[in-house]
Amino acid sequence: MARELDSFVLAFCWVHVRRDFLEAARSYPEHEKWMLAWVEKIGELYHINNQRVALWDDNIALHLQSAEFSQQQQRLEFCLSSMAQQRDDCLRDGENLDTVQKKVLTSLKGHWPGLILFADNPQIPMDNNESERNIRKGVIARNNYFGSGSQWSAQLLATMLTLMQTLLRWKINPRHWLFAYLNCCAENKGQAPDDLSPFLPWEMDEERRLFLSQAQPPDT
Repeated sequence: MARELDSFVLAFCWVHVRRDFLEAARSYPEHEKWMLAWVEKIGELYHINNQRVALWDDNIALHLQSAEFSQQQQRLEFCLSSMAQQRDDCLRDGENLDTVQKKVLTSLKGHWPGLILFADNPQIPMDNNESERNIRKGVIARNNYFGSGSQWSAQLLATMLTLMQTLLRWKINPRHWLFAYLNCCAENKGQAPDDLSPFLPWEMDEERRLFLSQAQPPDT
């Protein structure tokens, strides 16, 4: 989709890159030291980015961030530049590289544009671990949910899981939200409300988001 639509960008996962080097280190002990040196570089990237993101204000443009953030931004950019330079130097002088070393570095270079998107976009994580955790329940339990053998129920399940994860993403209590939404439907003679904005996290005001984030819905 990212290749077909200009409005989509494809970010790649640093955990998978790290895994490539670790698996190569285990499979080729003679290159373990070399592979683990790259793993350390990736660890340094994570460390710098964690410090940077902790200082990031998402209400301010990247070039207007604090001096402390800018310092970490410069460290991150230097680290990425150094890694790219070393990668290219190794590939250019490749006569001393084994096939597996060339393979991991070539993969790193091929995925590089998507791997460095996080540098100019602090809201983009370095890996997709959170996304994988969010879909884990649905993937693991899909065969155990009642009715998942039919197309309509599978579609309903996908919709409900998407809804729940969206609410959790916005730190809204799903039970509280469902209580409010179903009550609104009942008051509207069993129909969905004409105005959905009070139930869309990105459209509701901060007071309502805080109200729906409470541990329990109000007593009736």
